[in-house]
Amino acid sequence: MEDIQHACPRPASFHAGTKIDGTGVPLFQGFGASTVKKRGHGSRSWIHIERNGKSQIEELDKATIMRCSGLPARDLRLLDPLFVYPSTILGRENAIVVSLEQIRCIIMADEVFLMNSLDSCVLRYESELRQRLQMTQNQSGMSTLLLMKNFIDFKLH
Repeated sequence: MEDIQHACPRPASFHAGTKIDGTGVPLFQGFGASTVKKRGHGSRSWIHIERNGKSQIEELDKATIMRCSGLPARDLRLLDPLFVYPSTILGRENAIVVSLEQIRCIIMADEVFLMNSLDSCVLRYESELRQRLQMTQNQSGMSTLLLMKNFIDFKLH
């Protein structure tokens, strides 16, 4: 499967460049990567779960998540593990943002991005969701509502 970072378009300011020593680095117009202050926390580990139940661990930065999900940065703040917010479920046009105790994820029509963690609750949720998606794979079409129902069913049991 094509890496999710290549599926989403890169910003116009992104250019592949090389350092003097020949190693490749991304360059932003007019500045080398070493002179640009990097904001945020960089990439985070996410579990990408597809509609058929297949999953893979990916390193994605905030900008990539924003492009793929269509969510603004303010909605992604709820998922930051460094900040403590009350449990929240946000319904947006293209995605549902879920922040419930240890489970932090983005649910879209065809996929789920689950923040990767070694917490047993996260691992159980991933396993249960994958199993339910594989069971419903034979149904025609998987909607966001069904993904959300699977999520809520899991949290209630």
